[in-house]
Amino acid sequence: MLHPVGFLTRCSPIKDIHLLVRHQSRLLPHKAPLGFEKWCGFNCSHLRCIHSFLNKSKADGDTQGCPNQRRDALRIIEESLSEEPSRINNNAGLVQLINAVYLSKDPVNPEVYETRNISMNDVLAFVWRHSFLLQDTNSIGFGKWCGTRDIDFIKAKTRRTRDGEGANVSVRQLFVLKDVYVGNVVSFIINQLDAHKQTIRSLKEEGCTVVGYARKSKTREDDDVRFRLLEQMCSELRYRSEVDKVFVSCKSNASDPIVNRDVQDQGQMLNNLNADGNTQDLLNLIARTKVCLVMLTFGGFSTNTRDFARFLSNNPNVRMIIVDNLPQENSVVVLSREELLNNPSKLGLFKWRTNLQRRLLFFIFLKDIPKLCCWTFFDI
Repeated sequence: MLHPVGFLTRCSPIKDIHLLVRHQSRLLPHKAPLGFEKWCGFNCSHLRCIHSFLNKSKADGDTQGCPNQRRDALRIIEESLSEEPSRINNNAGLVQLINAVYLSKDPVNPEVYETRNISMNDVLAFVWRHSFLLQDTNSIGFGKWCGTRDIDFIKAKTRRTRDGEGANVSVRQLFVLKDVYVGNVVSFIINQLDAHKQTIRSLKEEGCTVVGYARKSKTREDDDVRFRLLEQMCSELRYRSEVDKVFVSCKSNASDPIVNRDVQDQGQMLNNLNADGNTQDLLNLIARTKVCLVMLTFGGFSTNTRDFARFLSNNPNVRMIIVDNLPQENSVVVLSREELLNNPSKLGLFKWRTNLQRRLLFFIFLKDIPKLCCWTFFDI
């Protein structure tokens, strides 16, 4: 068996390393040695399986090998893992990163962006450096992946040119975020959830009761499916937004008047959910307590903007609206009651249920990136 020190110092052939990893980890069951070699070049996750192997051997009383070498290997592995940069591990965050770094149109911000000729392989190599996703994908597969998502740079026209080695390649002239700013963008995307939770905790410290609202439309699902989906929404609100209470409308459309929802008994389903009541119970709470209302997506509460404005006008205890869009867009939108009542364009955001305008400002909180947010606003 290949000793870990030989692995770490690259003294052994890649096939032996690959064989060891396949024996000790399920991360790469189908990857060929060449693909494994490429994978090793972009991340240090292969060290984790050896770290686990060494710990297991020690627990089993394995005395093979030199104790000093084993100790040194553990030290090197732990240092390597501690230095490994954080990576984006979800598709929404990856799309967000690509769309921030590679623009098809001039943002009129030369301080932050520069013009470059970029090939699909260039973008894919960038993705490999900042995410564990798509590690087995080639440029053709990556192009198909981009085609099924709202990726901005593929809108730019391609042209053929020769690279440094004289080969013909297709490139796009793009406006690319300068390298000095990329780390800030990656950190912001990765830390979105932590930042969201910190916002929630700050609101609680100010005396707000943070309540979540989940709703399921009057569609044709059977009760088991409806229950499962509502229970999932309740769990997401409690985990991601750390809400104090969750209120559920088991059967109501997004356009239904808020005060008319759940007037009739919803049956046993509500009692079985991990919820604190229905829409009428929420209204009773709002009447006596100042609250921050959290919903999943803009259509999670109401798409009837006139009724929504009436609801906010009649309920001054609703201090803040938070839209948790983390799974879909890796974004959280925080809006005060005054903003929504005084700015029709922001209230208009709630007309859309899923395919929202994807240029929602999410870099406004980024420091050290001058003028980055000025091109991301949109008109409704």
